[in-house]
Amino acid sequence: GRLSKGSADAGEAVVPEPEPPVLPSAPIYGWISVCLKDGTMLIQQAARDAGAEEHAQTTSDEESKDVTLSAVEWEACHQEYEASLRKVDGLSKRLNQMGSEMLMAFEMRTVLSELQMGVRRAREREGQMAEVSSMLHQELTSRSRASWRGRRA
Repeated sequence: GRLSKGSADAGEAVVPEPEPPVLPSAPIYGWISVCLKDGTMLIQQAARDAGAEEHAQTTSDEESKDVTLSAVEWEACHQEYEASLRKVDGLSKRLNQMGSEMLMAFEMRTVLSELQMGVRRAREREGQMAEVSSMLHQELTSRSRASWRGRRA
């Protein structure tokens, strides 16, 4: 570590200065869940004590359920957790919007299909009416010719 200002040969004790916390040099890409779905935190910040290092060495073979994080790591976990919550919220909003758009598109397709079916029926009726009209016209034409011939005779 670094040493504090002072002179060792002047009879003063040399006291090492604490190292500044090491910040991550790159953004965090992975994520380990530190809480349950209901928000209950699984990892708690642990206080440093002298026996912690000895305990860690003696239990290294066992699966440890306690995790010790530095204050910087703890803050980074919380920042990532908040970022994840914001991302989930944004994705939920986007999913809801897409669902609304899909519902609207489905409703529009349903209405369009019903309108197209109505147009087909109207065209069929138009064809039938044209055929009936043509038959009536022929009938009337033949009757009027017969009537005209009957008057001349």
